[in-house]
Amino acid sequence: MTRAELNVQPPGAEKNLLLKLLWLYPVVFLLHDAEEILWIKPFLNAHKNEAPFNRLPVDRITTGTFAASVGLIFLVILALCLYISKNIGERRPVFRLLAAVLFMNGIAHVLQAIYFTGYTPGVVSSVLLIFPYAYFVWKKDSVKGRILAKYLLAGFVVQIPLALGAVIAGTLLF
Repeated sequence: MTRAELNVQPPGAEKNLLLKLLWLYPVVFLLHDAEEILWIKPFLNAHKNEAPFNRLPVDRITTGTFAASVGLIFLVILALCLYISKNIGERRPVFRLLAAVLFMNGIAHVLQAIYFTGYTPGVVSSVLLIFPYAYFVWKKDSVKGRILAKYLLAGFVVQIPLALGAVIAGTLLF
């Protein structure tokens, strides 16, 4: 057999792989955010007098309110994954955006670690889980170049208000 013949997938194999990757998304999210939940309060306590935290009401953020914020985001993720799974072919752009949001959140954690010159909650799972996951999603979905850049830009724009909004909502509601 030639190499091209070996790379031919049976009908539906690509769709099945994308569905598996889609439903792996909430798992990666939960593992990543478990790291954040475990370490957010000690991190905030250690850095509450430093910018930008010295201008924010970080004393109102507890492990519980942060976990509630994560729970709110998780419900949105589950709803989106269900929506996408009903027709992954047409809704593939939404899946790509989800992967970009998660990836850009991971980038934010790495940048925070550089800024604070040390560990920040979420940086380990970003490197070990989020980056490989996003790479695999984009590789299997053949997303690259300008198209990937557009998704990453959109992911950056979406992830900041989503994360801040969820923390604020979690703090106000719980």
